[in-house]
Amino acid sequence: MNARVLDDRARVPADISVPEMEKLLGLALARGGSFSDLYFQHHQTSSILLEEGIIRTASAGVTCGLGVRVIAGERTGYAYTDDLSWAAMARAASTAAHIASDSKTLPPQPVSPAPVERRYGEATVGVLGLTDRIAIVERADRAARSFDPRIEKVIVSLADETKRVRIANSAGVLVEDVQPLFSIRVSVIAADKGVRREGSSGGGGRIGPEFFEEKPPEYFAREAARMAITLLAAKEAPAGAMPVVLGPGWPGILLHEAVGHGLEGDFNRKGTSAFAGRIGERVASPGVTVVDDGTPASAAIDDVRMYMPTTRPGSPLPHAELEDRDGNRLPMMKLVRPGRFLLIAGEEGAAWCDAAGKLAEAAHLPIDAVRIGHATGDYRDPRCTWLRHREISPRGAVLVRPDRFVGWRSIDAAADPLAALRGAMCAIELVADPATKEPLDAARMGAIATNALRQGVIVLTAGTYGNVLRLLPPINIDEALLADGLDVVNEAMLTSLAP
Repeated sequence: MNARVLDDRARVPADISVPEMEKLLGLALARGGSFSDLYFQHHQTSSILLEEGIIRTASAGVTCGLGVRVIAGERTGYAYTDDLSWAAMARAASTAAHIASDSKTLPPQPVSPAPVERRYGEATVGVLGLTDRIAIVERADRAARSFDPRIEKVIVSLADETKRVRIANSAGVLVEDVQPLFSIRVSVIAADKGVRREGSSGGGGRIGPEFFEEKPPEYFAREAARMAITLLAAKEAPAGAMPVVLGPGWPGILLHEAVGHGLEGDFNRKGTSAFAGRIGERVASPGVTVVDDGTPASAAIDDVRMYMPTTRPGSPLPHAELEDRDGNRLPMMKLVRPGRFLLIAGEEGAAWCDAAGKLAEAAHLPIDAVRIGHATGDYRDPRCTWLRHREISPRGAVLVRPDRFVGWRSIDAAADPLAALRGAMCAIELVADPATKEPLDAARMGAIATNALRQGVIVLTAGTYGNVLRLLPPINIDEALLADGLDVVNEAMLTSLAP
């Protein structure tokens, strides 16, 4: 093997030039793909373990390599090499390109360095010589043993690593970082009259040897020894079968591992989850007391153990899987478009849809209107899921807010659907000059909406000139909450319109 090959294999990420990175990105996208990135890493580690007063083990290591990723739609190709010669890197880029090939080719942009805010130094205790690092663990050993004569065993470890990373992508961005880390750990065993107890303490961080100026190795040694000696006199904890109640906080991890992954968006979007298409349905046993929705339940239902889908104002829109006129399936939630109201009428509620169209045109309000029935309407409900939950007659209507909560409903037909809808929509028109009625500008209207949202009240803008604040409180709101909401809106207007 010639010296050139040996030199290439001995390269580290810092040796890779920008032109080489650009060529690799070109290879990665040669077979199509919308994005590609290169991840170079050089990882250097070392550790020392002192036990029974002697250095039991000492180690050092280096890992180095390149990872290539190519994204094409929903496909992602990965490839890796720990050989940074050009031939090996080119093979990795080509392999990733084959995995995520696409008919559309997007050439990479020229690569240029981007600034990265450094949050820590470039070195840890690894900058110290071996003799100095051995002295650190020996100091900890002596301090632990001198704490109490009942200390019979001391183990001290000192480990550090320095990770150097370079990332370049097809958008033309190159970033570099150095990530140092070290830790010191002291474990102590104390024994007295046949009782043995263990104590441990440690520290570290992304910092250099100056760490020991504030907390020297003796600090951790004495803390570990103190714990072990204290435990010698500790009473045994009660044992046996006990009732366990999981409160909020860390116990949520148990719930996450049990059902959380099945609830993640990707699995539900692709339909591979057991919960896909079941929004608004009870999927747990009645014995599971996890409350995931704030909807008030009927008086006959235990509101802790069961959620009942409903269209009562103030409740989230129940989920149902519908079909359009071409037979394509879609969830009910898809009908609620961002920033727009949705009027859902029964199969005989054409008058409500006509009224919604007239109100949208006259008041410049973004309202969509649809009819949903089992076999007729703009959308069909073949499984009767919506029919079971809608709680209105075929001639009734439900008005859904842009946040997908029900704001108003009419159980049956109304003598004047337009007047009924107009009464459901509350609005405030704002002008810059009361005399001329000049509409308030869009910038200040947006500021009012933003300030109200920060305090928990959603208001939207409407009107020909965008100077109308739309309010849609649930019909079952009490006077106290309504007053609080109006106070928030008033405060938002005063703050936004202050000179």
